[in-house]
This record gives sequence, C-alpha cells and structure tokens, in this order.
Amino acid sequence: MKNLFIALMLLILPGICNAQMAGSNQSSQLYIETDPTVYFFNGYSLVISRSATFSKNLKLGIGVYKTKLPDFYIESEKENIGLGWKGENFGFDGFIDYYLFAPNKGLSVGTIIGLYKFTIQRNGKEESYHSLVETIRIGYLWRPFKSFQQLYLNPWAGLSTDQKISGTNEIDGSIFHTPKWSFVPALQIGFSF
Repeated sequence: MKNLFIALMLLILPGICNAQMAGSNQSSQLYIETDPTVYFFNGYSLVISRSATFSKNLKLGIGVYKTKLPDFYIESEKENIGLGWKGENFGFDGFIDYYLFAPNKGLSVGTIIGLYKFTIQRNGKEESYHSLVETIRIGYLWRPFKSFQQLYLNPWAGLSTDQKISGTNEIDGSIFHTPKWSFVPALQIGFSF
C-alpha cells in the first residue's frame, strides 16, 4: 500500500505543478476519477491518468478496482447456475485512451489491460485465482459545466475478455466459469487539473 501511495504521488505531483503553471486551457492534464456504480456492489474504483506529453490526444492511466460479483453476473454462465457460487475481484488496470477530435474531451477509443485476483466461495470453502483482463472501449468525456470545466463525466462501453493465469477456480469438483466475452458499461465521474 505504501508503494502504491508513493507511485501515485510521483504521478500526481508533476501534473499539479504543470496545471498551476499552464492555466485552464492546457492540453496536458491530470485526471482523478471513479465509477460510482461499483459502490452498489460493495466495491470501489479509483483511476489516475495523465495526458501524454508526447501526444496531445493520448491519455495514459492506472487504476485500482474491487467489487463483489453480482449473482446475475455469476449466473450468466449456465455452468454456474444453482451451485451457490459467490465471488469478488480486486485488480489493477493500465489504461490508454485516444481522443479522436480534441484533447481532453469528446469521443475516445481505448484499451485497458488489468491483472485481477478473483476470490470465489462455495460450500463454505474459498479459492482464488489470477486473471489477465483485456478490454477495448469507446467513450465520451463530457464537461457539462461551462463555469467548472474541471468536473467531467466519462460514460464508456467496452468489450472484455479474461484468461486465468494462476491459481484455481475449482471447489468440490465444480469449476467457476466467467463469460468468455463481457459487455462492460461504465459512467466515470472525475476531476481534471
């Protein structure tokens, strides 16, 4: 946790200094955002990203995410129905987004690569495994308030897949399945400076 805090500070401090010097119409910005929908599933998310210095339309970021897996997600795989599976995941993501028409606003396309730990429970037993999760996405960064341009909404939709890379997803002879492809909608709320 201490190393994560130090890494985040190293990412944030240069952005704060640049933001103070460059003013509000800069093409290089620091972003801090969350997806409030994960709080409905007893989770949290935090993403910190920055406009790339080598391309004004490119944004790079890192994030942390945790949620309990809802029953509708677990039972979207017919092999899981009626087996009493419960689960949660925790992971770190790397983000790359490209704004198609203007820096820091409007339509974007991107990709997310994440490393997630899935913890699953069944019949009072628990196992865990790690997955590499890849997502392609399209989004729209919207700054709805003219007098407060730092606040933004970023709805996006993506298509994800994951591959188990270590651990076990089996309890009492039953295998926990995740969808081969998942549609992922999100509404991130953030602040840029």
